[in-house]
Amino acid sequence: MSLALIAQNAPGVTDNEVLDEYTIPFGNWIDEATQWANTHLAWLFDAIAWPFNFLLDVVVDNFLAADWMPWFVVVALIVLVGALTRNVRVGLVSGAAIAVCGLLGNDFWMPTVETIGMVIVAVAVCALIGIPLGVLSGRVDSVWNSVRPVLDGMQVVHPFVYLLPVIFFFGIGRTPGVLVTMVFALPPLVRLTNLGIRQVPEDVLEASRAYGAPERRVLRDVQLPLARPAIMTGLNQCLLMAISMVGIIALIAGGGLGQMVLRGVQTLNVPLAASAGLALYLVAVVLDRLSQREGDNDNLAARIARAWQNRKTPENLLHLVEEVEEEEIQSFPEPIRAPERTGALVAAVGAVLAIVGVFLPWGSDGSAVGGYPAERELDLVGTFNGLSADGGSWFGMLAFFAAVFVLLAAIGPLMRRADWPRALGPEGLMAAAATVFASSLGYLVLQPSAFSGEDFSKGVGVLVALGAAVVALVGSAIALRVAPYRARRVGYGGIRMGQLVAVFVAAVLALGGLFGSWVFDERSGVLPPDVQAQIDELLANAETDAEKASAAVEVASLSRSDGDARVLTGTDPDGPLLAWPYIALMAVSLLVGALACFPRIASGRRRWMLNALAFALAWGAFSIPMAWILSLVRISPPRYYSGAGTFVACVASALVIGTTAATFANWARRVRWTQSAEEAYDQLSEAA
Repeated sequence: MSLALIAQNAPGVTDNEVLDEYTIPFGNWIDEATQWANTHLAWLFDAIAWPFNFLLDVVVDNFLAADWMPWFVVVALIVLVGALTRNVRVGLVSGAAIAVCGLLGNDFWMPTVETIGMVIVAVAVCALIGIPLGVLSGRVDSVWNSVRPVLDGMQVVHPFVYLLPVIFFFGIGRTPGVLVTMVFALPPLVRLTNLGIRQVPEDVLEASRAYGAPERRVLRDVQLPLARPAIMTGLNQCLLMAISMVGIIALIAGGGLGQMVLRGVQTLNVPLAASAGLALYLVAVVLDRLSQREGDNDNLAARIARAWQNRKTPENLLHLVEEVEEEEIQSFPEPIRAPERTGALVAAVGAVLAIVGVFLPWGSDGSAVGGYPAERELDLVGTFNGLSADGGSWFGMLAFFAAVFVLLAAIGPLMRRADWPRALGPEGLMAAAATVFASSLGYLVLQPSAFSGEDFSKGVGVLVALGAAVVALVGSAIALRVAPYRARRVGYGGIRMGQLVAVFVAAVLALGGLFGSWVFDERSGVLPPDVQAQIDELLANAETDAEKASAAVEVASLSRSDGDARVLTGTDPDGPLLAWPYIALMAVSLLVGALACFPRIASGRRRWMLNALAFALAWGAFSIPMAWILSLVRISPPRYYSGAGTFVACVASALVIGTTAATFANWARRVRWTQSAEEAYDQLSEAA
């Protein structure tokens, strides 16, 4: 029976219940990965928590809240810090505010010093991590391109979302509270430090280098001093974000004044809530004033509101953005030459053949993908093309869409349009051709399940698509080789440490995808045919009571109980075996991406070409687990889905894609003329 016939009673596209038929198991992936990490990486989480436990013990338990520390000594220390960092008036006002917190009662004094200690520890750790990371981001573009999306996620995702994994890995209490606070408070410091380093005038840097200053002195004596206002603003914003988290971490028993405010709200105890709220306000005012820049005298409410409004664009707080009027210069890219058109033509021919191959048979008398979630052997009859659920499914669909993209990318060179969109340039052309190749290769390598059908065979369509993809790859390689691209910025040398680190992380994740689960079956009562045959044979041969009892024990060992799950890893011989073509493509992509980091190996255009090749191979590797995920989403019943290994594999490929794509901004088509549009057009026409 066809999978299409099975789905006849499913809800239609206009019915909202259809969303339950195509559910992406993201939550299941995270749950599976979390369970594994909690089981095998407990030592790592203990190592992460140890510095926070140590600092909290030293700062809070053994100093601020210690039995031997009188309250007035803490007040005197606040006065001293304020006088040294700002002025005597600020120190006296800060000390008076902290004294008021003590005069509310001893029950409020201990949470007050605990809150101060927790904020100090969180901001100190943020400074230790954020300032060096911001400096590195300001000096190395690839690091900033890798760090920026992570910072966006840390601020866009609500703290409630990452409270759960923190609780799961670290429990509840002060230490998890400080960890959550650090995640939320770190991004402004990194962003503003990066901005401060980048806003140092270029002529000042060139002058320092011209006088023979090495890079470490340029950083220490020029960039850091001039970036100090931005760094101090980042520290202040970091502190404000940490204070805003005091109430949220009270939900996980974080302690401090936030815990008292929460208790007062939950019990409707107005005196408790009001007193704790006043103490929390005074602590926030004191810490804010001590960390302000000179000359910034706005009230706390306005500063917190401004910090919250600009949490994703903290550069607006510096008031350093100046509009610079530049003389508009007309520039025109170099025209398309014959070798580029040849490469585009070859790629277009391969794309057309690949599209034809998608509509040819990809499978007959069975289903390669559909056999995995099937509960009994499929008895399909007929042939199915690459777009059919019983045929290539999303392997064929990705090949089709990528082939269309190859055609679109080839149109520009064939029409001699040098101003074709950059996404459809030689990098995109090669990436699309690699996606056609990998999708077709993935389906060809895909091992059918025991339920796929006795007479199942793969059709000629996948072979046509694979051969056509090779043709498209050859054409895209020719176009890439002869494209007149040059670096926008000269002297773009040095080892690209940011990209090298990203490649290493991607390699670790790729290995996790290789050995992680690619099939996760939580259904009960569904056994492979060979296991079921063993059970039937055992039951049939058991005649006496003793034999039946022995057979029952063996049947129990062969069967899965209702709570168990059947897991097939990427290397499991009974699995789809898609992890092997994935890891092969990723290995080459990672090697090429790593070579592109070293100027002795990759200099000039070679660096761009190697990054483009790594980018294309990563897209190809990405398409294999993605096609498997989407194919199972398309046809699988509830409690049967792709495992967390496929998700990790996609993340590894996406990391390489993002890292290598970030380098393309420094490369552009060579510009030959910078003059009036009319004159340039005439010369372009003559040259073409």
